[in-house]
Amino acid sequence: MRVRDIYVVGVASASFFMSYFSRLAWSIVSTYSSLRPTIVEDSIVFSLFFIGYVVVQVPAGIISDRVGPKYVIIASLIGLAVSSFVSGMANAMWVEYVASLFMGLSAGWIYPATVKLLTISFRGPELPVAMGYYSIAWPLSIVLAGATLPEICTVLGWRWSYYIIALTSIIIASLYVPTNVRGYGGNARGALNLKLLRNSDVMVISLSGFLFFMSYWTITLYAYKYFLSIGLNDYVAGLATHS
Repeated sequence: MRVRDIYVVGVASASFFMSYFSRLAWSIVSTYSSLRPTIVEDSIVFSLFFIGYVVVQVPAGIISDRVGPKYVIIASLIGLAVSSFVSGMANAMWVEYVASLFMGLSAGWIYPATVKLLTISFRGPELPVAMGYYSIAWPLSIVLAGATLPEICTVLGWRWSYYIIALTSIIIASLYVPTNVRGYGGNARGALNLKLLRNSDVMVISLSGFLFFMSYWTITLYAYKYFLSIGLNDYVAGLATHS
């Protein structure tokens, strides 16, 4: 890969990393939060994030195709930074709810836009290689969340977890400024094809993904507190949850 190609894969992967890292944060941070959330309140925070995340998926793909993924990703990262900062500043659970919803609304644009960025930046055999490197960001964010967030919360305080997410998001957004993305808009005039919903292959893949993530997130979002309750220390519980 050329230096320019490595840079594009790097910033796309870093963006994808932050979209996952931000949604994992509350599963650990809530344990240290001075707001003392209950299990029900934890669930509301998670649900609001994913409601926001889900509803923007299709618009994110369409708008990325029309205006270019670069600008969509920058705006998404800035939104993620602002909502993360508000989440760190929250002094009441209702503020945390609002911040979580907007965090999901911001993070949800990143995956479709970064995939679009890669598909217009790479051709032929280069694309699956680029996607392979890009895909590493997902498991890496899970592992690093478990390895770093308990230490950050213990040493700096739980609010700093969100402040660091906010700062990192701004830094990553700034890295897109020098990138020159061309070739988007090939499907800009195309309408959303709802006929795909009747395709059996699409339905099987969608249902499989739904079942996987339903079981996966149920474990990921609640396992940390369980491991603490059975006597594991903060760091070991974090690694056990996200590795």
